[in-house]
Order: sequence, then structure tokens, then C-alpha cells
Amino acid sequence: MAGGLERAIELTRAAFPKIELRNIWIDVTPGQKPFSVAAAVKTLNEDVMALYVTNQGDVKVYDAVVQLAKSAQEDDLFG
Repeated sequence: MAGGLERAIELTRAAFPKIELRNIWIDVTPGQKPFSVAAAVKTLNEDVMALYVTNQGDVKVYDAVVQLAKSAQEDDLFG
């Protein structure tokens, strides 16, 4: 699935050469859960945004970032 999403991004950029990645949103609302998870994961640490529409019709846009957290124990050991 992620390969298909990557291809969709490539096709979008080919059709709209001046578009910035930040202006490409992947709708994670429709379809089965595996698609929604793959779509959300594709947007992690990327400039591509995830979009979700709630049951009330509200549109939520997420710019998700994953990073390692520094634990208190690391501070004690190395700090």
C-alpha cells in the first residue's frame, strides 16, 4: 500500500510540478483500516499531510512527526 501512496505522490508532483509536498494531503478517512494506517504512516516525518474527516464532518489535518524521546534514565547515566 505504501508503494501505491508513493506512486500517487509522484503522479501528483508530475501533474503539478510547482506543488510543494506540504500542499499534498492524503485522506486517511475512507477505506479499510490497513489503508488508513499505511496512509498515516506514509505521512510520518514527511512534508505530506494526513487529512481525516470526523463523523461530524469536521476536517482535521495532521503533520505528524516521530522522534525518540530522551529518558530520565539517560540523563542519569550520561548527563
